[in-house]
Amino acid sequence: MKRLLTGLLTSLTLCTPLTAHELKEEHYFSGVAMGCMKLGECTKGVYPVKAEDYNGETKEILEHLEDLEVKVYKAEPRYFKDEYRGLYYSDKNKIFINTGFVKDLPSFLTILRHEGWHVAQDCMAGTLANSDIMSILDHDKIPKDIIQETFDRYGYSDPMVIRIEREAVMAMYTKDMTTKALSVCNSDEKMWDVYFPPKKTWSYLYWNAWISK
Repeated sequence: MKRLLTGLLTSLTLCTPLTAHELKEEHYFSGVAMGCMKLGECTKGVYPVKAEDYNGETKEILEHLEDLEVKVYKAEPRYFKDEYRGLYYSDKNKIFINTGFVKDLPSFLTILRHEGWHVAQDCMAGTLANSDIMSILDHDKIPKDIIQETFDRYGYSDPMVIRIEREAVMAMYTKDMTTKALSVCNSDEKMWDVYFPPKKTWSYLYWNAWISK
């Protein structure tokens, strides 16, 4: 299955900064290219996305992301490993969307919803200023078919990835789910006051002093 990956795997994409003209052919479609794009060293074929160019739900998501100072870019497929459709780097607060999977506005919105949900998960980890991402929903709120699709996409080996990604897969198919979560992130309310955190997220928030009880 084609993947939508996040900043959870940033360690796989670290590289020495390279400018676009320094990348060798063998560097494309690899972690080297993704790291170069992430660090802003590779800019050819990487285009900023602006809310003013869109309407409806897409515009709303992008407006929230702009207010949160999360940068969104479309980038050519050569900057993505394997068949990654999108990436959110929580340590850089940047989203990159693979233009190879953007055939029309609905396909763009699907990926944007997914990656935007990861931003909301970043917010659930206390602040966008750190690089942590925490789940927002209890597993019993996620349909079984979504959980199965998540296993099909990401495998069974990493429970943390499944907990994070199953919500984002659900958000892909659910109108305004990402918009609503980002609106909380972009307000004076705390994510955990609006979305009661799952057990592991609650423990994280408690031990990191975001909540007291």
